[in-house]
Amino acid sequence: MRQLIEKKLQEYYGRNIPVRILDRVSFELKRMEECGLSREFFLLHRLVRVLKSRQIPFYLGGEASSSILLYLLGASSVNPLQAHYYNPIERKIEFSDEAEDGYDLPDRSAPWISDGHNVSAEIFWGTGSSDEGNICPNISLRLPERAFSKIRRRMLTDAKYDGLEKKDIVHGRGFQCGHIFLSGNMALPEKEITWYYPLSAKKVREYELQNFSTALRLDPNTDAIPKTFLGVLRIFGLTRGSWSHVNNQRTAENSGMNEETYFSLEDFGYSLDVVPAFYDDVFDMVLREGYPEEEAYYEAKRVSLGRGLSERTKDVLYDRPEIPWCNSAIRLYSKAHALEYLLMDYRIFREEGRKKERIEEAGVRENK
Repeated sequence: MRQLIEKKLQEYYGRNIPVRILDRVSFELKRMEECGLSREFFLLHRLVRVLKSRQIPFYLGGEASSSILLYLLGASSVNPLQAHYYNPIERKIEFSDEAEDGYDLPDRSAPWISDGHNVSAEIFWGTGSSDEGNICPNISLRLPERAFSKIRRRMLTDAKYDGLEKKDIVHGRGFQCGHIFLSGNMALPEKEITWYYPLSAKKVREYELQNFSTALRLDPNTDAIPKTFLGVLRIFGLTRGSWSHVNNQRTAENSGMNEETYFSLEDFGYSLDVVPAFYDDVFDMVLREGYPEEEAYYEAKRVSLGRGLSERTKDVLYDRPEIPWCNSAIRLYSKAHALEYLLMDYRIFREEGRKKERIEEAGVRENK
């Protein structure tokens, strides 16, 4: 597995690989081997190659796309590195501080592309340095319904998967094979030629800014309306992560509130630029305060489960504006999960547009 990753590294970034990438890959390889996941990563790599060769769409769920190993193996659509420009012809990478998310970087002429979503590896791997941080992560793979059934049967009968624990989960709607969790997704087309075409940061950003959805009816005159891809991402995280204030709003609506009423984060005493939208944000916030990684990870996991920050951390960081939010959010998702969902959403939109074009072209030919 190490040899395969080293080969993929050179395929992506050539021989002059930046130290920050080498350090991240080294950390993830170490955690992969500590967790005994080398075999499952290799099996996943082979499975992904089959899916792509047959043009079957899939995407990763949960925290899995926080891993650069899964990105290099082609399983993840999310580049978890910091914002950067990438030249696929010369295999060069240039990191940039102009934006927090690579999809918000200023456009550059081809062949340079914008990428990088700044996702911490520890969100998927843990820290490995304590009982709390020494987790063995699961890989959640979302598939079209028919493909899910076929791959489930294959994992049950193929000798390559022998020795891995196998069981149905969620009343047969999911399947576990070792640390690989499969589930069907009705939104995914069974087959799609364009699914794996390269993504354009500009086109994804423009689409999401025009079509973002939220459980809140946001006042268009407030700063709560996102103006960047990262802003859309944060809105997604806030509204999909079982947000307590969304439930408060729904309660008000059920009480007869006027449908024209708008809400913004400011109505709840918060700013979009301040509140953690993902538990990754909690991890980063606590790290910046000087906490060791294992303690920052512990606090982030507490918030992700709706338990809020520990009493010790609340006492230490009592004057931080994020603290009340961490303790009032029911649950926060991972950033990687939100990224994969938004990229899936764009791919579905892109295919629907191509279908419409083909129908229109067929109509023109028929009229002729």
